[in-house]
Amino acid sequence: MNYEEFKVIDLDAIWADEIYPLIRKDQLFADLWANVLDRIVVPCRDEYIDIWKSASHWFARTDHWEMEVQRRFEEAADKGYEEAVRYQNLWNESCGEDGYNSEEGWAALAAGEKLFAPKEHEADWFRSFGHCHAVVHPMRYAAHLWKPDGEWEILEGDLHSTVISKKHKLAFDILVTDPHPVLFATQKEGEAA
Repeated sequence: MNYEEFKVIDLDAIWADEIYPLIRKDQLFADLWANVLDRIVVPCRDEYIDIWKSASHWFARTDHWEMEVQRRFEEAADKGYEEAVRYQNLWNESCGEDGYNSEEGWAALAAGEKLFAPKEHEADWFRSFGHCHAVVHPMRYAAHLWKPDGEWEILEGDLHSTVISKKHKLAFDILVTDPHPVLFATQKEGEAA
């Protein structure tokens, strides 16, 4: 099979309107997702967990999550949005040398999360880079809900796991678009890309 022919679905373009409505109230998807959380959430300080819960986000924090919040904040600040300026001022005033260790620092972090974090209907809500081998199971189910005739399967590799439809030559990957997720999943550890 020539995996280079597989088209990567632009999940950002269809997630809110096509995928999220299908998974939003589906109990099997919720159960599969809960299993992912049980496998990947790392223990951390109680205050950290409370802050993230206050942001109403039920997925593990990742570098991508933090970068996306920062990107959205910077975009808002560049446009001069009042909320971004207020958040930046609160952050600057409260984080001094103690940073997140201060109560004010945690409050500033939580405020920024609430304003600039991805929302539940967005694909970024479900991204957790580094956990592809766990995320593929609920994503395979989401792909099936979206296109039931796709004959979706999981392609597991040393470096990446993804969801594919050989029938339609599609890759349904919430995490990777470059490098090509199917080629990435078929690459052996230690091989050159």
